[in-house]
Amino acid sequence: MQIHLGAYYPRGQYVRTRNLNQLQKWFEQELKSYHTDYADIGKIDIFMLSLNAAYDFEPSGEKLTLSDTRMKLYQECSKSGVGITVMKPYGGGKLLNERTSPLGRKMSRY
Repeated sequence: MQIHLGAYYPRGQYVRTRNLNQLQKWFEQELKSYHTDYADIGKIDIFMLSLNAAYDFEPSGEKLTLSDTRMKLYQECSKSGVGITVMKPYGGGKLLNERTSPLGRKMSRY
């Protein structure tokens, strides 16, 4: 389970909040969706980042390749045994819309 404590999704829309009542209600709903009432929040070596194809990749001929900066970061995490989990791979939806995508066209979800 990966969640953003500090956000909730009323009616499917992302909303930032610091209201503990809203966060608790949303967290409990998430637990219920996983058919559990328990989450073990322990110490884990993990690095969470946004991977955004519009900014983390560079053109290479007809393709996009991962930037050298990101590649070095991933290699360093691998050497150090630090896990990586990706948030917002579609740039918060911007990459799925032709008008908002810096690529000039929308990306496919599939």
